[in-house]
Amino acid sequence: MQKIAYDPVKDFAPISIVGTNPFALGCNDKMPASNLGEFVAYVKQRQGQLSFASPGSGSVGHLTMALFLARAGLKMEPVLYKGGGPAMADVVAGHVPCYFGNLNEIIPHAGGGRIKVFAVSGERRAPQLPQVPTVAEQGYPGFRTVTWNGYVAPAATPRPVVERIAREIAAGCKDAGFVERLNKIGVDAVCSTPEEFSQAIKADLNTWKEAVQAAGMK
Repeated sequence: MQKIAYDPVKDFAPISIVGTNPFALGCNDKMPASNLGEFVAYVKQRQGQLSFASPGSGSVGHLTMALFLARAGLKMEPVLYKGGGPAMADVVAGHVPCYFGNLNEIIPHAGGGRIKVFAVSGERRAPQLPQVPTVAEQGYPGFRTVTWNGYVAPAATPRPVVERIAREIAAGCKDAGFVERLNKIGVDAVCSTPEEFSQAIKADLNTWKEAVQAAGMK
């Protein structure tokens, strides 16, 4: 959606994804559905009449919801907020029914009865919400959106240097304390190889391109 002065594939040497952050679809207690299938059926009967909270136009939370709605054949109107905090607050208060938010935004409200969590967006269930199925598990195979934090180097960086740094980062994911600190903020420790990181970048470019188109953005 923005003009950038670099090529995300050609201009970098991927080293390692340190951690990934999936999203969770949470709806407040005014939503009568109790699972993702019921949510889809409920929205289909009210196409274009319901809204969802967005932490900002073009944000990954917004695009994740737009992508899911497109895959499910649903229409909902985004209500734009300046960040996830205000978006989540209005969902909890009952002003907007649903929000596809970061785990660290959803988890604090998930156990109190005010927010029902219908799905997570990763390729596997989140350790922090093991009882919540993924979107893919619930009839949408291949659905996956996550954000990640990782290390890259300039494209011309010698391969032995890239591999050495990747090995050192991988050692971090063997540290239980480090993994637990990430887990508490809704992040899954990964410490991937350079090859896995490269594949993830290419796959994500395709996913987010589809999501931008689904959201009607240019």
